[in-house]
Amino acid sequence: MAKNYFQQWTASYPTEFWHDSAEPAEIRRAAAWGAVGVTTNPILMPRTARSSAERWDAEIGALKRQRPALSAEQVAWAVMRGIAEEAAAILAPVYNRTAASTGRVCVQVNPERSEDARAMVDQGRAIHGWAKNLLIKIPVTAAGLVAIEELAAVGVSTTATVSFTVPQVVQVAESFRRGLARARRAGLDTSSLRSYAVVMIGRLDDHLRDVAKAAGVTDLEPAIRIAGEAVAKKAARIYAERGYESILCFSSLRGYHDPGAVVGGPQTITVPTDVEEQVIRQGTPLAAGMDKPVPEELVELLLRRMPDFVRGYQEDGMAPAEYAGYGPVVKTLTQFVAGYRDMVAFAAERLAAV
Repeated sequence: MAKNYFQQWTASYPTEFWHDSAEPAEIRRAAAWGAVGVTTNPILMPRTARSSAERWDAEIGALKRQRPALSAEQVAWAVMRGIAEEAAAILAPVYNRTAASTGRVCVQVNPERSEDARAMVDQGRAIHGWAKNLLIKIPVTAAGLVAIEELAAVGVSTTATVSFTVPQVVQVAESFRRGLARARRAGLDTSSLRSYAVVMIGRLDDHLRDVAKAAGVTDLEPAIRIAGEAVAKKAARIYAERGYESILCFSSLRGYHDPGAVVGGPQTITVPTDVEEQVIRQGTPLAAGMDKPVPEELVELLLRRMPDFVRGYQEDGMAPAEYAGYGPVVKTLTQFVAGYRDMVAFAAERLAAV
């Protein structure tokens, strides 16, 4: 039987395929195609919980009987733990087979605390205890960089999220490198310690598109479509030159993106269900394009006309203190906070019903 797009990818290239959703059936399907990782976020968690609401009633009822004063937020975290543990169990054979090299599931800390390093470290350490093959997702703010270093120093693996730019992923790698050195000085076994640094390709494109639309600019769409890819490929060059221990992770692909454009190197790509289904339905041929440069004239056009692209593409485009005010960070954190609150609302609804 002929291999599909993802089976060809995972059989032929070192680039890891991760699935971008928390739905167990989708994770199992992706795993059969060669997926070796799963990423979740505060939007995907309530979506998964609501799609199987009745599945949680017995557990919520038992929790309520044990702890009558349990809050909706505590219940929300209990449900998220259940979702994460189920996904981790699906990928545990991969984790074991690869000696902890891969086979991991990403779980994000409370996005409402993205400016509180201590809160993120404490919550990250707690989530770390849920299953052996979890990665703690930390938003890349100035506080997030502190949290990534501190978690690495105590042996906790992370995925740096809410990240769109070259300056962000470079600072993630530097933060992890410092934490890794501290862990080794403390005598910790760091053989399974990992750091993934995300470039949210499509979300950067989305932001630049919004900026262009607000300014009444209509001729930049071809350039905007390669913006996130250009950032991803520049980041990959820097990582290779400097030998960073962190691993780049390309995410937030849109329908016009071919995942193959960033297949080919030692990176990770997270693919959402709709894009997985689209490339298989369309019979998209796999053509690994990580070494293929984006059109230089389009990059130059963006550099001339879009200051927010300059901030994201140039290594010195932003200082860490500026990350929290960068448009895509603001938009994504706002959406993640709304998703987190929806998760708490779901828990409140089910808590009242049982």
